[in-house]
Amino acid sequence: MGIFDFFKSRKEKEEPKNTEVIAIGELGSWIENKSTELKNQKTEFHALVKNRVSKLSDELRHGTESFKNIDWQEIKVEERIKKIVKENLNNYESHLGLLIQELNKLEESSLNKEKIYLIFSAFEKRAAMNYQKSTYLIGKELESINKSMSTFFKDIDRIYNENNDFLNKIITLSHIEEGLKELEESDKTIAKIRDEINQIEEKITISENKIKNSEIIASETKKGTEYFKWKEKAEKFQERTENLKQKIQALGSMIDFKALARIWHENPPEMNLITEYRSNFNLTFHKDKGGVLTKLINSLENKEVLNDAISKINDLEEEIKNTNTENDPVLIFEKEIQKIKEEISSLQEIKSAESKKADKLILARAPTMTAIVNSTRALNSSVVVSF
Repeated sequence: MGIFDFFKSRKEKEEPKNTEVIAIGELGSWIENKSTELKNQKTEFHALVKNRVSKLSDELRHGTESFKNIDWQEIKVEERIKKIVKENLNNYESHLGLLIQELNKLEESSLNKEKIYLIFSAFEKRAAMNYQKSTYLIGKELESINKSMSTFFKDIDRIYNENNDFLNKIITLSHIEEGLKELEESDKTIAKIRDEINQIEEKITISENKIKNSEIIASETKKGTEYFKWKEKAEKFQERTENLKQKIQALGSMIDFKALARIWHENPPEMNLITEYRSNFNLTFHKDKGGVLTKLINSLENKEVLNDAISKINDLEEEIKNTNTENDPVLIFEKEIQKIKEEISSLQEIKSAESKKADKLILARAPTMTAIVNSTRALNSSVVVSF
């Protein structure tokens, strides 16, 4: 079962008889049609809000005009207090003017309750202190403005409540559009990853073909005279190396190290070397090159046999040294094959990581797809979205 087959299986079970199946690729057109159907309602709604905002602006403007008619002479308080109230009332009037400007500048896209409330919230923060200090002497004029604002908010709430069904449809359409944009971005990302995976697979195929070609050439090379000559040398080298190992072991077994220790026990350098030879004869012989050993064994009864053995070992080492096995005609191909295999392994790791990334993105689409299905059915219960 594919990763989204459960959507299809559920739709097959749940779809009523009179359903309209819409492919996900056609949903954008369906949303446009729905938006067109709601266009007149949207225009009427915005007109209602705009008219109510305009009415409030007029009322606030009229209210600020009334400030000019205040008879300050009739207010019997200290001049100092009058001055403070006047300054705060002037500042409050300025804040009201700015509020009117902001409300009148609202464009259709921003003509919503949330934006309006934000404007009033900012106004309240700016003007609250000036308003409070103004109410110390001025009441009726400010009360008129408060009443206008209070009535405005009630009317806005009423307009929204009366158009609640229409507004929910607008919101639902917006959610579907957002979901489609998410899926579109996801599609682009997944497509890009799959393209990278395809490129990696092409590189792997090219590399595998290179390996096959190198293997064919290596196989043909092994049939040639040059390779047989090298192989013969290599076999001789191996045979001589094994023979050398055996001769060195045999030499070690012929030496009486106890006798050497009795003879050289008063000479620390020689005793140290004798100890090393007894511990690891083969390693010490190669390190000493048999030089000091020749001196030591001259004190033994079988020195002639031992010297002869050392001489033969030295001759065999020289033969091994002169046996050139470096120019293996196949080795260059084997190294190339190994290098390509390592490159393929690296590419496969990258491919695996990219595949996991794509799978993760595909799984992450499920909630968005479910939301689109549910939102579409909320607008029209007979509509089923097909992915």
